[in-house]
Amino acid sequence: MEPCFVYGAQATAYGIAKALEREGREVAGYVVTDMAGNPSCLEDKRVIPVSRLPEARVYVAVPEYLHREIVGILEGRGLLDYICVDSELEYRLMKSYYRGAYGLGFLPEESVALTEGKAPRRGLLRIYVAKSLHDKPLQGPVSFPAGCVTVQAGTALGAAMATDFHDNEGENISDRNGCYDELTVTYWAWKNSKAAVKGIAHYRCCLMITAAEREALLEHGSAITPESVRESVVESSDGKNIAHVPLREHMYVAKAPQSFYFGDIYRLYRQALADGRKFVDSAHLCHSYGFPLHLIKGPRHNMKITDPLDYYMCCAIFDVKEREAIWEK
Repeated sequence: MEPCFVYGAQATAYGIAKALEREGREVAGYVVTDMAGNPSCLEDKRVIPVSRLPEARVYVAVPEYLHREIVGILEGRGLLDYICVDSELEYRLMKSYYRGAYGLGFLPEESVALTEGKAPRRGLLRIYVAKSLHDKPLQGPVSFPAGCVTVQAGTALGAAMATDFHDNEGENISDRNGCYDELTVTYWAWKNSKAAVKGIAHYRCCLMITAAEREALLEHGSAITPESVRESVVESSDGKNIAHVPLREHMYVAKAPQSFYFGDIYRLYRQALADGRKFVDSAHLCHSYGFPLHLIKGPRHNMKITDPLDYYMCCAIFDVKEREAIWEK
């Protein structure tokens, strides 16, 4: 397991470091914005300025009102693998620590998932569906998956619509929607949402994400949605001779969605760029670097249109679905 760092060098950071070590994490040291007024070490661990921080997972263990400032510093340096220790996570960590270290029986058994590739599970995944100021109402009823809420994009430029949220609330760039489109919703979610995991979807795109996919992402740090193959798969390196024919029941076709924590996938793509390697598929990238992948079987009609054949297959599927809807009425 790779070492991590704790941002902060005061009492809270020290306690979090002790709790992380109790959970099996290797804490390499502490990080501060400025060494002035901070110790050079805490016990046997060094305290370093953020300018010397290597790429590693960082647990931000400072008062919550400073989280946004620290996150800005980390992201400004391209360090995106961080976890902000809010009051809920601090409570869970310290409860587990005191029970394990001192055997306090009044605290129930509780493990805190902090293993590599698994961010701690703190709340639900929340997907923000961006609805444009100029969108016309859809003709038919629309049902979004659990965890989805609608956000009006560009609210500052017109009348408010009947959505769950509006992108001119809190810290926002709603008045720049004419230049940035749905990115004003992305910015709004970044600055104002307290959800553990955030996603963005488009109002007129049919988002298909199942409860199993959401749970896999939160539990395992990845969720790959493939389709079982219907014919045998053969392997050939020269296009002439067949080198291997794997068992059909073990073969799948990887499709979208492929879900990861942003810090994990960003770190791997940066590593591939530094290594001069190119990947067009995130699952291939992760597998090549030994990142664990969790499989969730998906439907056959989950497809993307890249050539004329895909288009005609999609039309046939929609035709069947429409006929089924007619008979259901």
